[in-house]
Amino acid sequence: MHKLIKLGPYKGLVLPSPVLFTEDDLELGVSEAVKKMANQWGKVHLPAAYGDEVVINLRAESDRLFVPELSKANYTFTLGDPSIYKEFDQLIGLKAGDDWQLVLELPSGFPVERLRGKIVTFYIILLEVIRKRPLELTDEIACQIDPKAGSLEQLKSRLKEVISENWLQSIAEARMKAILNAIFSTSVCELDQQELKEVSDRIFAEKQKQLFTSDNPQMLEALLSGDNRSLHRESLLLAEEIIVEDLILKEIARIEKIQVEPSEFREAREKFLESAGNEQSFRLIFPTDDALQQHLLQEKVLDCLWEWNNETGLPDTSF
Repeated sequence: MHKLIKLGPYKGLVLPSPVLFTEDDLELGVSEAVKKMANQWGKVHLPAAYGDEVVINLRAESDRLFVPELSKANYTFTLGDPSIYKEFDQLIGLKAGDDWQLVLELPSGFPVERLRGKIVTFYIILLEVIRKRPLELTDEIACQIDPKAGSLEQLKSRLKEVISENWLQSIAEARMKAILNAIFSTSVCELDQQELKEVSDRIFAEKQKQLFTSDNPQMLEALLSGDNRSLHRESLLLAEEIIVEDLILKEIARIEKIQVEPSEFREAREKFLESAGNEQSFRLIFPTDDALQQHLLQEKVLDCLWEWNNETGLPDTSF
């Protein structure tokens, strides 16, 4: 069984000052967000123009037979590219989601001998339009992006608020992590190796599952390599962190006599149940009432740690 031998200091900790953001940083963040939203809106709503890059699904048939050599998924090219059949410029004016048919007679010198001189029908779906010219947002477009914004300036104002909140949340989370790390570094725990292995194995299994379902090339490469040593190390370190954090928070709760009152438990349970939608979904998050009880207790201890060690003026947040 895991045991906490020594609890380090947990009040009035000396921590490095957090790196805050400036008004200039916020303005730059809003500007970049507006550009990104404009480009994303343009991909969906604006027709393709000469010089734009397009992404299409292409299915080719000849004599009612599928032609794999000419069929492509997510084929990307630039409209007007002289190396592409000029007939494909007929995509100009179409939007993402539009489909179109193109009938071509292949030349006698076509590289694939069996297709020389053949009539080929291309069934095309336009997936995405990547504009080469920057799109300037207008009040009208801003309203389409966010109906709650009556103008471009209102959209920027809403973005500024969201970005500011996200950054403050990230800074607060980093501050909380620094608080926990400071306590960990001066605490001594005795870990049951069998229990540690069980927790580590569960984390490892979950990470492997994420690898199997990921589209990230690096994660897929890690899976195919068959080398699980790095994944095992990561799982073990995370398991140690989870176990030690649980021991420390429980010990602080004991010393400070922090408890979850029955009324707090009932209120939290109703809130989580409403958010989950039904009892079955709720139990996927909290399999037992004890699991919810422990979660709420940890949250109360973390709030206390924040109060005892936050002299930065950062707003309180939920951890």
